Amino acid sequence: MPFLKADAYMSAINEYCFPEEALKDDDLDQVAFMQSAYGDQDLLNVLEKAGAHLRGDQNACGPARDFVERIIDELPETRLALDELASEFNLIQGAIVALDEADAVYAEQQAQIEAAKREQEAALARAEAVKLDKQRHIDNCKSYADTSDISTPNWQKQPYARITQINSKSQQIKRCDDVFSAAEIAAKLDEHRALEDAIRAEISGEVREAAKAGQSYECKFKGLAKIVMSVDKDDASLRYLTIGKADPVRYFVGNISGSAKTADGKKITIYDDHAEFDGKSYQGSCSTEPVK
Repeated sequence: MPFLKADAYMSAINEYCFPEEALKDDDLDQVAFMQSAYGDQDLLNVLEKAGAHLRGDQNACGPARDFVERIIDELPETRLALDELASEFNLIQGAIVALDEADAVYAEQQAQIEAAKREQEAALARAEAVKLDKQRHIDNCKSYADTSDISTPNWQKQPYARITQINSKSQQIKRCDDVFSAAEIAAKLDEHRALEDAIRAEISGEVREAAKAGQSYECKFKGLAKIVMSVDKDDASLRYLTIGKADPVRYFVGNISGSAKTADGKKITIYDDHAEFDGKSYQGSCSTEPVK
């Protein structure tokens, strides 16, 4: 488009061709400015070239004026075409902006959909975890209620371990009030106690058979005075403990150990391979042979 060149020559004619009346056209100035702003030609550079041309060749003033006047005469039609083009350009620009906004809205909606999807997946995972935990709790409660697993031949050989397991199951089943009713829990606890009593009766019978009534057995623990365990002459399940020269005290046989309290209130607990007395542990054991 020649508007920038025509505007530059219009300025050069006024400067170097000494016209009787200065050339002036505001529309040409405006269109030339737009061409400079949005085109690839620099206004100052074009002005310098036009000025240099007319300054060095006065004969070029006439043709230059004809060129400028022709462009000015054609400007209304050209301006109309430019206005239409500008309108189309604005429509295109508006469409581009609308598309960009639509893309932004779509991207935001997609982000919201993805976030909602992730939250849904997380919620499903949490629900599944709760479901699994609940089922695991139910299964555990059923195992606490069941004592058949500690009635196998191998468990039969470990009566004290069976009692420990029964006590553990009894404690755990008390926390299963969301699985069993209070009456069901009470019934299970009664079953556990009955089984424990039966096992203890078996142990008591074995103890009475193993221990001879009226006999005494010596226990030696490093760091403690001599201990003598005496069996009641009429009931082998009753035992008494003498530490050193102290008076005998009642000795109670437990599931994996036995214990007694001395006259001054100190507790002694005797295991197979050590004894615990007044908060300290002493290595040793009790003889299975009666004291002669």
